[in-house]
Amino acid sequence: MNTKNNDLTSIEEKLNTFLRPVNPEEDFTAKLKNRLLLEPEITIEKPDYLFVLGLIGTIFFIGVLVVWILYRIFNKKSE
Repeated sequence: MNTKNNDLTSIEEKLNTFLRPVNPEEDFTAKLKNRLLLEPEITIEKPDYLFVLGLIGTIFFIGVLVVWILYRIFNKKSE
């Protein structure tokens, strides 16, 4: 059991020398905490797909209506 503790202690010491842990300043951590917890000032709006689909549907409907009206006009002249 004692050897496991010694092994863990030596591993911790090696990690401390390799990783060189840093203690950040309290001011930095306080600012970071505020930035993470507060709602962002900038919001990204999502595109309005319903408007685009409605516009495409309206253009398609008007195109079909024009073709139908032209067909009716030219069909009556040929009779």
